Amino acid sequence: MDIVIYDFMIPFSVAIIIQVTKLVIDLLTLRRLKWHHIFTAGGFPSVHAWLTASVATLVFLREGPDSTLFAVTVALMLLIAYDAMNVRYEAGRHAHYLNHITFELKDVLWEKWDKWPALKERIWHTPIEVFGGLVIGCVLTILFVRYVPIWLG
Repeated sequence: MDIVIYDFMIPFSVAIIIQVTKLVIDLLTLRRLKWHHIFTAGGFPSVHAWLTASVATLVFLREGPDSTLFAVTVALMLLIAYDAMNVRYEAGRHAHYLNHITFELKDVLWEKWDKWPALKERIWHTPIEVFGGLVIGCVLTILFVRYVPIWLG
């Protein structure tokens, strides 16, 4: 398999593992599967963190720690991790307040109340969820790079 195609597939393979991990965590903590969690933001581990960590790890392994590309991927990883924890946290708080206001005004909005879907409030990550995503993204990427090519022949 061409190395570029292989490297392109690694973050997506890690994504599948991460999303299945979210389902397993739901099964263990909630005693049921929440299939919609595959496509939603928030929760452990952070999808934002694993993707950026996976790409940064790939660049580190292929280009080295002193490359400009590695510095750029680490900067983007930190920016996206900050966004996942802080900016999207504030957006979730805004959604919470808007949902509350809309609910309080339901008598005034009686005709259109059922037509307005509630805004998603849980679109952010805690620092532990982001850290877990970073660690899992790095570890799985290293495992793919080190061991999966042997299986591909």
